[in-house]
Amino acid sequence: MSKLSSFFTSGPRGILKFFKKPALTYKGDWIPVFPNTVLDSWHVGEFSTATYLLTVEHDSNKKELMHVSVVARPDQASYNIYGRTSIDDELIIIDASVNDSMFRLKASPSDPVFTGVKVTMLAFYGETINPLTVAAPVATGPGYTAGTGGNTEGGSGGGSTYILPTAGVGPIGTLGGVKVDGTTIAINSGVISAVSSRSSVSTTTSSLGAGTSALATLSVAKGYTLYSITTSAGAWISLYSSSAARFADATRDILTDPLPGTGVIAETITTAPGVTYFSPAVLGYNAENPVTSNAYLKIYNNSGSSTAITVTLTYLTQEI
Repeated sequence: MSKLSSFFTSGPRGILKFFKKPALTYKGDWIPVFPNTVLDSWHVGEFSTATYLLTVEHDSNKKELMHVSVVARPDQASYNIYGRTSIDDELIIIDASVNDSMFRLKASPSDPVFTGVKVTMLAFYGETINPLTVAAPVATGPGYTAGTGGNTEGGSGGGSTYILPTAGVGPIGTLGGVKVDGTTIAINSGVISAVSSRSSVSTTTSSLGAGTSALATLSVAKGYTLYSITTSAGAWISLYSSSAARFADATRDILTDPLPGTGVIAETITTAPGVTYFSPAVLGYNAENPVTSNAYLKIYNNSGSSTAITVTLTYLTQEI
């Protein structure tokens, strides 16, 4: 066995210096993934950030690689999946949450056929710098008195001029006012209201054999009104309110209608490219906890020949 000192030493400023071509390998014990499998957990007082490199394999042909970066505080977590590379299908669904200051990274199979898929993980942790505190509300500063050309800070005796910014979004947000542009925000009879335009979102499968299906997840809205579904080839498209609903519906055949209350929002069956318009429009929503903007699709090739299929949803956002 080689000594570790033959591979690296301490470089300038305490940086690890490799003698040879720098390369690392990892495998470790793999974790079988079932619904809501905990891949990793830690106390937010110990760490506050982490980066994961996940290798996922269903068999020797279906596999994927992804990076997951997370940041957490005692009452919530935020995560981002990037560099995701898959062969054929996305195999797992990732979720991150904090409960009682305990962070948990979870995974679920994206389809029943991938139940028990194997995951290996390489993790890098960032230790907490500041002691834990409860998140405080955004401070509004001393009293502001409305005046021409802006607000005046300080109450009696006046003070410096304060220019009210436009309100912003984000985990904390930007304190400010609403910008009435007449397009997205309008005033009618003294009432401020949001004006929304319809949107479209698309996904394209890899080449599907006739009578085979693929899964897709689209970012739509927490609640929306579905106007139409467009397909580039004959297809059976099913739209679901949750990943679990799609999971439970996996064995239903094309000739069987879905039962009410099973999470099937809409579906269309065609034998050629075209647009299915819903009249009346269909109310769709995400039924997961916590609620997300995800919409879940099953795309079945009903064209009679192998082809890639593009599916487009046209909708109006009702809840963000």
